[in-house]
Amino acid sequence: FQNAIMPAHSSFRILGQSVLRSAPILILGIIRFLTTKGLEYQEHVSEYGVHWNFYFTLALLNICMPLLGSCTRGMGWFRCGVVFLVMGVYQYLLTCRGLQAFIEDFPRSYSRESSMPSIPVPVWLFDVYAANREGILGCIGYIALFLLSEDIATYCFWGSRLKSKA
Repeated sequence: FQNAIMPAHSSFRILGQSVLRSAPILILGIIRFLTTKGLEYQEHVSEYGVHWNFYFTLALLNICMPLLGSCTRGMGWFRCGVVFLVMGVYQYLLTCRGLQAFIEDFPRSYSRESSMPSIPVPVWLFDVYAANREGILGCIGYIALFLLSEDIATYCFWGSRLKSKA
């Protein structure tokens, strides 16, 4: 676990580089959002939400993966177990704890101040989250699948090289 602890300046540098590399994908996401809204193109908000689209999901993955990769480097198969645990907990929350009903049926904005949590966060931020919860919460599954695919690729493609070095 010694590789999981990184200096803060290193994390910020990795995050900054990831955001810069994700800029073209973010621009495509913004263009797609503006185009679909401007042309009044038919869209299903139950797929990604009101503003979210797949380009934003790809950009978020592109931003998160270098940070997660550097935090989990050297964990080996333990990381694969953690990924399965995350997927299992997420599925449990979806099916048994009402997360799926929240995603599918919750209103797209907070209409009353009384329903707001007592933390100092602007109401518009909760509205953006409520309007795009399908895409935002769906990123958990995409991140887990990406990490799992990295583990499988490491085992399948580089496993023989890793075994020969040992």
